Amino acid sequence: MSKENALHNPPWKKLVSEILQKNLEDGHRGSLNFNLATIKPGPKPRPAVRTVVFRGFVGESREEDPPSELPGGNPPAESALFLVSTDALMAKVGELEQSGGAFEVGWWHAGTNQQIRFNGTAHLYRRNSSIEFPEAHLKQYIQTSGDWTWEGERDRLWKSHRPGMRGSFRNPHPGTPMNAEKQKKLQVVELDEQDDGPEAREAKDRFTLVVLEVMEIEILDLDPPPVQASLSFRPCADPACSGPKTPMDAARR
Repeated sequence: MSKENALHNPPWKKLVSEILQKNLEDGHRGSLNFNLATIKPGPKPRPAVRTVVFRGFVGESREEDPPSELPGGNPPAESALFLVSTDALMAKVGELEQSGGAFEVGWWHAGTNQQIRFNGTAHLYRRNSSIEFPEAHLKQYIQTSGDWTWEGERDRLWKSHRPGMRGSFRNPHPGTPMNAEKQKKLQVVELDEQDDGPEAREAKDRFTLVVLEVMEIEILDLDPPPVQASLSFRPCADPACSGPKTPMDAARR
């Protein structure tokens, strides 16, 4: 299997990275955000969507020449797993756990007038989870040398957050009635990456990695509109599963 077709470096990854880089270079910082949809359970299940920050691919540093040991203690890695962080108390955590990790992403890039859509299975790496994290299964998507651990990856991402963002992971339980104690807890608290006080321990315990394993991905060129081209990538033996396609659900702008 060639490097470009390995699971840690599938054909779509280079395209996605180039689209993101081009938009960032042109000043479109919004390209770091995408919309993550989950399934809200209940008698009548319905979609739930929110905007999240793309934290990069698992194990990868954004430095051109990363050190041999990243913050958290892991060596650099290469992977095809999208990475998002969240609070264990957020609704999407329960939604993903109850749906078997079903998700879909819509990712708009204004600078290049392109949309990336992908779906698959989300896996949650967090403390005190009742669901086993599929470490052995996900290993096939990661290439690295030396000892690499998910706890080291979690620590790397924790340290990459700004102090105020780290402090937000000890905010009151979302959606509960407000009172004076919770109002006080909503005040901005900046946590140093090495802080080990009570508030830092609570925040770290709730800090969760959302690891997105891609099953299908579609890249649409919308410049000039209507849709000019669509590239689809799907895991199957038939070559027709991937490559140029007529758009499945064309956006109009």
